[in-house]
Amino acid sequence: MSQTNEMMILMDEIDLTNKLINRLKKEYEGISEIIIEDKTLIIHADDDTLWKILADKRDALNMEFEAGSEDTNFLRILP
Repeated sequence: MSQTNEMMILMDEIDLTNKLINRLKKEYEGISEIIIEDKTLIIHADDDTLWKILADKRDALNMEFEAGSEDTNFLRILP
């Protein structure tokens, strides 16, 4: 695969990721932060919002609920 094709694929992935982030932030007011770590989206939000996202998106996205430290929970959306 040429570098040009690889760059186009990467740009498409970035565009899709940004669209998903923007859509989630619009749909769920309780989201405080979404970060990208190793091609994984990590969503920080209040518990009610996280459970709502899990219920709404469980069939569309590969997700894991994580219990963080000091009452901070988050979702991982896996590639």
